[in-house]
Amino acid sequence: MKRTSFTSGVLELPKLDTTGQIVHLIRVIYDYNLAGGNCHIVLDDYNIEETHILWVLKKAIPENIHKAESAQLEAEKKCMTLMLQIPEEDRENLIRQAFGRGE
Repeated sequence: MKRTSFTSGVLELPKLDTTGQIVHLIRVIYDYNLAGGNCHIVLDDYNIEETHILWVLKKAIPENIHKAESAQLEAEKKCMTLMLQIPEEDRENLIRQAFGRGE
């Protein structure tokens, strides 16, 4: 069962703060692809620096390197965009939290 719903192609997120949305979106992405899809280098490899996130947003997602469906692409884009809004030192913990391994 997917953790997301779509209405006319618009991702509907639960009412959460930014960090809660990121955790939710990471889980959505892994529902679609167990290796993190186009966000693999950030989510699976913990390359949490801005340069890696921007690469995902500017290269991996637009080129759809992992051949994701549109719902996954939208979740990936939203997740990476939100990741840029939080301090780098918090990003790894949010990824771990999404997998039940963080605070």
